Amino acid sequence: MKLKLETATKSANAVITKLKNNNKDAVIAICDAQGELILLMKTDNAPYSSIQIAINKAYTAARTRVDSIEIGNKIRNKERGLDIQYWGDSKITGFGGGLVINYQSDILGGIGLSGLIETEDMEYATIGLNTILNDL
Repeated sequence: MKLKLETATKSANAVITKLKNNNKDAVIAICDAQGELILLMKTDNAPYSSIQIAINKAYTAARTRVDSIEIGNKIRNKERGLDIQYWGDSKITGFGGGLVINYQSDILGGIGLSGLIETEDMEYATIGLNTILNDL
C-alpha cells in the first residue's frame, strides 16, 4: 500500500483546521516511506524555521521507522545514548513531532509537525496521523 496525496491532504487539512480553531500556527510535512516529501503546509504565521524542522521530523520517522522522539530519547540517554552523528544522516532529528505512518505493519511514511512546543507538536501530528489511518 502507498500513501496517496489525497489522503495526505485530508490529514494536513484536519491539522490546519484544528490549529486555526486553537489560534495556533505550525508547519506540517508528510512524506512517503522513503522519506520523500509528499505534502507541506504552513499556517500564515508559523515560523519559517519550522519548515525544514517539520520536513526533517517526517523524514526521520519514515527512514528510521520510529517516532522522532524515540531518536531524541536515545540521544539524551546519558548511559546508553548515541551521538546524533551516529545516524550518519544530517536530516535525522530527535525533536518530538515526527510520527511513523504504520498501517497493518506497513510503513507508509512519516508525518512531522513543527512550530509549537514539543508536546503540542506531537499532539497535532497525532491528529494528522489518526486522520490518515481512518482514511485508509
